[in-house]
Amino acid sequence: MTISESIIKWLYEHNIEIERIDTGILPSKTLSYALAKVPTSVVETYVDGSQRRTEYYSFLARRPSQFDPERVSNDKFFEDLENQVDDLNFSGDLPELDGNRICEEISVSSSFYLYEASESESVYSLTFEIIYRKER
Repeated sequence: MTISESIIKWLYEHNIEIERIDTGILPSKTLSYALAKVPTSVVETYVDGSQRRTEYYSFLARRPSQFDPERVSNDKFFEDLENQVDDLNFSGDLPELDGNRICEEISVSSSFYLYEASESESVYSLTFEIIYRKER
């Protein structure tokens, strides 16, 4: 299972409002979600060959935003998601990675923001940071 799949599975387990999260590309329909890997990572390699890796994933959401109550609802959705990720990380409820990878931490490294807007809907983005150890 890829790290993207692990994060998506973890989000499904903890967020009942999200029915489907696509990988890499955000669908064009309203109320759609996607998770895409960001091409930035930090790798610390240890003497035994193991690594501590920090990677980033953008969570994108296309949501209705024509009217102010919809935009307020979108802000609430993302604030709740950020708080939930923080709480889960604090309690040690982390994504399960397969193989020789052990998740140490997941957090929101870049808070949500309005990425793109049209007359009736908007795309919002936030960035997850996941830190894991890759054993040899």
